[in-house]
Amino acid sequence: MNWLKVYVRRLCARDQEFRLNLVAQPWPARPTVCATLIVAPHPDDETLGCGMLIASRLMAGECVHVLILSDGSASHRDHPTLQPKQLKSLRQAESVCAMNILGLPTTNVHFLDLPDAELPHLSETQKEEARKQLKNILSLAPFDQVFTTWRHDASSEHEAAYALIAEKLPSSMRLLEYPIWARWSPWKLAQAKASKCSIYRIQTKPLSVLKRQALQSYQTQLVPVPPWIKPVLPRGFLSVFEHSAEYFFEKK
Repeated sequence: MNWLKVYVRRLCARDQEFRLNLVAQPWPARPTVCATLIVAPHPDDETLGCGMLIASRLMAGECVHVLILSDGSASHRDHPTLQPKQLKSLRQAESVCAMNILGLPTTNVHFLDLPDAELPHLSETQKEEARKQLKNILSLAPFDQVFTTWRHDASSEHEAAYALIAEKLPSSMRLLEYPIWARWSPWKLAQAKASKCSIYRIQTKPLSVLKRQALQSYQTQLVPVPPWIKPVLPRGFLSVFEHSAEYFFEKK
């Protein structure tokens, strides 16, 4: 992707963020007796979409857990030396490192190890096993809200993650959605505003600094793995998340 396309994307992202800010509410204070579960399709989505949220809730004394659905092993498909099993281990370690930087203990990070790039094509057996494990995690703390990727997130994997979580989530749970790839294709974000859902945001300078530090944990995604000369994430991608607010959508 050349510099002009990156520049246009960043301009569009800033424009859509400005528009979201016009309607977004600050994320409200919560009782610390409650607990939050962040569900991510891949290792890194939890920090990209919810890094500041995680850190802020932990600082407030709230119990937070993170559940990562896929094993992340398909991000370097056809790489000549980096094998899927090795990549799975590296990416999980990166997520644990990032969560530790944000203040989350390793024991509160859970991996379902579903096959990467296959979330839209899971068998019913795989879905039932995933829901069973989700139910087990929800029994660990007094969870009252779950965050997962947006249902219109310009990624079949992310949209499948939403469907998997939303389909059988107890009605007592509050479900909120966070955009990732829609931030990179920001014209998609207009759909959130048009849908008349509740939109929340969170951003403070200290939290932004902490999130940027955590994002550097994902070296497999940010740095080319030789002999590849380009990283997995496109040029300019991280800049969309490093200096902007986090947004959460809730269907009314």
